Amino acid sequence: MYASLRYPAMNVAQIITRKREGEPLSADEIRTLIDGYVAGTVQDCQMSAWAMAVFMRGMTADETVALTQAMLASGQTLEAVDTSLRVDKHSTGGIGDKTSLILAPLLTCCGLQVPMISGRGLGPTGGTLDKLESIPGFRTDLSRDEISRVIDAVGCVITGASDDLVPADRKLYALRDVTATVGSTPLIVASILSKKLAEDLSALVLDVKFGSGAFMKTRGHARALAGALVAVGSQLGLSTSALLTAMDQPLGRMAGNAVEVDESIDIMRGEGPGDLRELVLALAAELLLMKSMAPDVGTARATLAGHLDSGRALAKFREMVTAQGGDLDAPRPRRPSWPLVAPRDGYLASLETARLGVAIVELGGGRRAIGDTLDHGVGLEMLVRLGDYVSKGQPLLNVFAAEDVRARALPLLESSIEISDLAPAVAPLVADYVRSGQLAETAEPPEAATTRFEPPTVDLQQRDHLVRQALAARDRAYAPYSNFKVGAALLTASGEIYTGSNVENASYSLTVCAERVAIAAAVAAGEKQFAMLAVATGGAHAPCGACRQFAAEFCYELPVVLVDPSRPADVIQWRLSELLPSRFDQHTGYAGGHQAG
Repeated sequence: MYASLRYPAMNVAQIITRKREGEPLSADEIRTLIDGYVAGTVQDCQMSAWAMAVFMRGMTADETVALTQAMLASGQTLEAVDTSLRVDKHSTGGIGDKTSLILAPLLTCCGLQVPMISGRGLGPTGGTLDKLESIPGFRTDLSRDEISRVIDAVGCVITGASDDLVPADRKLYALRDVTATVGSTPLIVASILSKKLAEDLSALVLDVKFGSGAFMKTRGHARALAGALVAVGSQLGLSTSALLTAMDQPLGRMAGNAVEVDESIDIMRGEGPGDLRELVLALAAELLLMKSMAPDVGTARATLAGHLDSGRALAKFREMVTAQGGDLDAPRPRRPSWPLVAPRDGYLASLETARLGVAIVELGGGRRAIGDTLDHGVGLEMLVRLGDYVSKGQPLLNVFAAEDVRARALPLLESSIEISDLAPAVAPLVADYVRSGQLAETAEPPEAATTRFEPPTVDLQQRDHLVRQALAARDRAYAPYSNFKVGAALLTASGEIYTGSNVENASYSLTVCAERVAIAAAVAAGEKQFAMLAVATGGAHAPCGACRQFAAEFCYELPVVLVDPSRPADVIQWRLSELLPSRFDQHTGYAGGHQAG
């Protein structure tokens, strides 16, 4: 109300300016902007500026709800006589994520209806519609009436948002892809939920991914997004639950378009890679439990596995493809393959998974501009998994691409892979659940409790990986005055690692220690629960007093590992409480040791 009084004749430029300056927008202002964009009175350049302002400044919870409602109100909905059986799933996107192709027919086998409104690729991640369009004849542009007919006849449908179904998202979705605003939490929340609310659902499960191949790089950021999605969905009357899943390597073995359809069919034959099958079962079981269609998760998974292994899910998928004009028996495109081999012996330690997705875009399997035509036959096949030991010359992956475009992707592919002498710690596929009834329970603990946090146990492989990260960070130190380089690596309770290097300054008192750089980076990313700190210095020196106190603010019992680069196999481990027997406490001012009196 205050904003509308202050700006009685608000125009689009003023709305953009206010958001650029970090001011919250009213529901009327947001609705004016969205309605204008759909009508064509707000131009792409203006919407791009506003989207970037949102990306940089964020939105309040009320703004996010208002944006979701405005986008939903921009078009029609898939109204149903009985919505109790309507459910859906949405993923925030990852390399090789083809679970939607399997889940829609699988859930329909359980007696549910799945009116899945999906999207195209965003940035390096593939899009469900792009994958399905590699099936000859398959239509993803169904009208609202056609969607209803397919649901009535088959029980499931996967299509794009039509001109009269959330048109605001259809326009904004494509714009975000080419303006580097894909990763904005409010825009993600409004995009996902406006489409799902338009389906007139009774329940929604979300797959919120984190890691090197996801938009959310850390588990903490993924949890924040999952919490926002569950909270907004629940506030708008939709039963919503979310899984946090790791995306540090492609899901399954295939990444691309046609190759992912082929792998989805393998899963629906009771075959295919175990990680893909596991995630499908976890997501589908969550929905069955939300709908009270199974007494427990074990029963739900057994029912779902039966539909996969019997071929019933594949038969339902074939029925859906036929109803949408596709021919599942027609040949799907696949380019010739060539291998990328290991340059040395060692463990596959890490993958820059998003870079693998960018490589697929470079090969023609994704878009760099709105309207780009895709080559559905390109893609990748992962032949090894994180933690596998490989030998020099062993094929790591196959690349499906025409010979004349292979060179575009080779530098990206080679730089995506790290092979190490140390085996990595591999995160579990399903890391956690966020449910509406648990939002208060899973909220970040009060600041007063942080120093009392008991760090989780860190195994030897995790410790060695952390030491290696600290040694690498030491090489990046800026120490032109002392030449005393220090590197630090901090492992958080969520499994993320944050590194830091000491940064010296001509005014020596302004020098920042590596340990504080790493801790500050973790806190800035929303992490305040730590598992272990590794510090690499010549002589394996312990952190200075300031760094000890800085770390004690968050975890007084933090394990601290010290390593000398000249003897990397010899490590010394302490508890922070042993290194700092007396510390300043955030409430009493001082705690531990002898207090003068």
